[in-house]
Amino acid sequence: IDIVGLKNIAQGCYFPMSIYAMSLDGEVIEESGLGKSIGEPDYLCKPILGSLQPCALNPESKAQLFLTMKDDNHQDCEVEPRNILNKLLNRLHLLDYFPCIAAELEFYLQPLSQESQKLAIPKQCFDLNPHADIQAVLDEIETIAQIQGIHITGIVSESSTDQYEINLPHGTDILKLCDQILMLKRSIKQVANKHGFKANFLAKPDLHKAGSGMHFHMSLLDANKHNIFSCSERDFAKPLLNVISGLIHFMPDSM
Repeated sequence: IDIVGLKNIAQGCYFPMSIYAMSLDGEVIEESGLGKSIGEPDYLCKPILGSLQPCALNPESKAQLFLTMKDDNHQDCEVEPRNILNKLLNRLHLLDYFPCIAAELEFYLQPLSQESQKLAIPKQCFDLNPHADIQAVLDEIETIAQIQGIHITGIVSESSTDQYEINLPHGTDILKLCDQILMLKRSIKQVANKHGFKANFLAKPDLHKAGSGMHFHMSLLDANKHNIFSCSERDFAKPLLNVISGLIHFMPDSM
């Protein structure tokens, strides 16, 4: 958006709730009950304060910001993922639990040109000397992240050739972390295309190469900022075992 667009969007704009029920191909999943069965109604979306940041492309003149959807009663939309996360965080905070999470994003930088793909040079894991073209992409990603207020703690070469990982620091502002992940993924894709590459975040883009993941390192703090997952020399902490049990129980549904 530009300045004129920013002034207009400050009053809000409208999107259909069905955007929260779309497949990877951009088709509305009607079984969700958010599509044609309810008439695909439009709802007011308002800017999220503090989310305005420069775009990866033309950051001097273009900006981006997050919107949040309101329902018919001007309350937070219940199916918006950001609102679901915020509701869960509030429930945890009432119990004096405060998640502290760091994220790691893995992706491939694949040449857009078929000929360039054939000439790919095998690299080692944690290679410190990427090709100059790749280094230019990684340097610009880091620069854009700094402009957008995203602190990157590390960029490393991963298991397979042309696979990379970007690390974000631990923090207790989980909404901010998720917002930054979304901004970072968009920036990585835009910068990669600018340099003649495609940033691929698929979990398994090539059956013969290592898969990519987005890893989360999580601690759970109490009101005194003490990590309740801390273990003694002999035993695992009970809250840690409870959380592991919950992850195992819900993992099939999440897959």
